[in-house]
Amino acid sequence: MFHANAWGLPYVCWSVGADIVMPQQYLQAAPLAEIIEATDQPSPGCRAHGARRCAPQPRRRRPQLAEVDDLRRLGGAAVVMAGYDATFGVPVVQAWGMTETSPMAAQARAPRWVDDPADQMVYRQRTGRVMQGVEIRICNDAGEEQPWDGESTGEIEGAGPVDHRLYYLDPSEEKFHDGWLRTGDVGSIDPDGFIQISGSSERRHPSRAASGSARSTSRTP
Repeated sequence: MFHANAWGLPYVCWSVGADIVMPQQYLQAAPLAEIIEATDQPSPGCRAHGARRCAPQPRRRRPQLAEVDDLRRLGGAAVVMAGYDATFGVPVVQAWGMTETSPMAAQARAPRWVDDPADQMVYRQRTGRVMQGVEIRICNDAGEEQPWDGESTGEIEGAGPVDHRLYYLDPSEEKFHDGWLRTGDVGSIDPDGFIQISGSSERRHPSRAASGSARSTSRTP
């Protein structure tokens, strides 16, 4: 459990009656591989560096990795996805969000009408598709909302019943725009609702600045 994983996955598991397996302090590749081997049909959740750390270990234990349904990864380089797909046959699902979106705002799964694996990977490597319960828009430097055409870019803003509306003891207004949360991420949205982050605004969001996470096409603080 790390950051947004800890606030999202436990509730999902509870809602569907799934078991939760905690590795505690045993986060090295060897014990994680043993946990995967001993767990019935697991869906591990980790950040990109955790997936990279475990990658060499399963190569020596490839039969056991067949028990993994998928690897839920929040943020990081897309090369991890292609590597796990090609080497182990384990699909990696990435998502995007932040503390203030409680915590997930988009998840990268290919639409059902896309059958070709190569085309599916194009969608899976994007930042993610806007999830239910979250409103997302992009606004340019003038504060004008931009169309979802996959080309227009602007700062990503979020709203909805699970998004933060204010900060405790922080009355400053630059973190919000007409009631919408300014995420500090810059990108585009295509007509199907898929976000593609391309950078960050000059006004980087405080929760992202504190996280120390590297910027990439998709990541969670």
